[in-house]
Amino acid sequence: MKKILLVYIEPTPYIVTLVDKIKEICLYHIDVIFLAENHSQNWNIPFCSSWRLLPENYIKKLKTIINFVYVKKYNLLHLAGWSEPVMALFLLLAKHARIPVSIESDTPGHCGGMLKKIIKSIVYPPFFRKVDLFFPGGKKQAGYIASYGVKNERIVPVNMTVDVTAIQNYISKKTEKESLCLKKHYCIPACDIIFYYAGRLVQGKGLKDLIASFNAAGLAAATLVIAGEGDLKTWLEEVCKHNPKIIYAGYLRASKLLDVYHMADVFVFPSYKDAWGLVINEAMAAKLPVIVSDAVGCVEDLVIEGETGLIIKAGDVSALENAMIRLAKSPIERMQMAHAGSRKISEWTLENEAKKICSAWEKLV
Repeated sequence: MKKILLVYIEPTPYIVTLVDKIKEICLYHIDVIFLAENHSQNWNIPFCSSWRLLPENYIKKLKTIINFVYVKKYNLLHLAGWSEPVMALFLLLAKHARIPVSIESDTPGHCGGMLKKIIKSIVYPPFFRKVDLFFPGGKKQAGYIASYGVKNERIVPVNMTVDVTAIQNYISKKTEKESLCLKKHYCIPACDIIFYYAGRLVQGKGLKDLIASFNAAGLAAATLVIAGEGDLKTWLEEVCKHNPKIIYAGYLRASKLLDVYHMADVFVFPSYKDAWGLVINEAMAAKLPVIVSDAVGCVEDLVIEGETGLIIKAGDVSALENAMIRLAKSPIERMQMAHAGSRKISEWTLENEAKKICSAWEKLV
């Protein structure tokens, strides 16, 4: 049987579920190797015995990579991006071994100073020519790859997403009574509109803008719930002590995370920089309207202004305040956006993403 090697940075909920979906439908044997177990944060995901983890020792790491490329005889190598030096090494060795390579990417556009852009304009075109197929997450990502001269026939957008089907099934079974019980648990008045943020508690996510906007909005019957972990946790806990209308729910996973999605009325994500923003996929699958900044990578694909949500300029506290006031005062608009977002995200399933990837692999294997 022909074999495909998937190389990912770390096991995240999105990656693990996507790999499972790929294995269900792919005609070929799939092996998976991760560069690290918890690269960006502690995901609390049990490490599967069928996965491989690259050794930390540089010599052992190099030997492992050489063994996978030259000895295992794979028919295709699939990489999660190119930012990590190890990924670039995998690519270069695979091309030397005449193994086709596909790369998925969530990079939404050019960033950094002029010098960085000049270096990329020199390095990326010849580097990208070594890649047989690119799998960008959406429109911004596809445009970024094309800007370096990659032809359309080598670009296959795959609709980066989460397990939409599972989220929709879970939310559909939740009741209003359960939502009210959770409000009571968090000491939230039953009639309050709930704005919800879930993600890392770090500077770049716009959390300070979110709290400033919420406070400035002065909505008497509204509560802001924030979930996640990160460097701003201590600061956030202090903020919550001084404002009972701002609640820190801690780090939520699995059903507990979805329960708060069900309890909430509007999802807010004012990030200054986000390659994709899978929480937007989650929120739309949970039937929530969204307020999202224009710096989030999924905006062009998922957020239709005034239809599935509201788009504000990153860092514009006044615009964020106005957006929150608008949706707080318009239950009909919230409901319309929720339904439109749910319909749109229904096609963005992991099953469909896996099908697109496997279908494109057929051209290479």
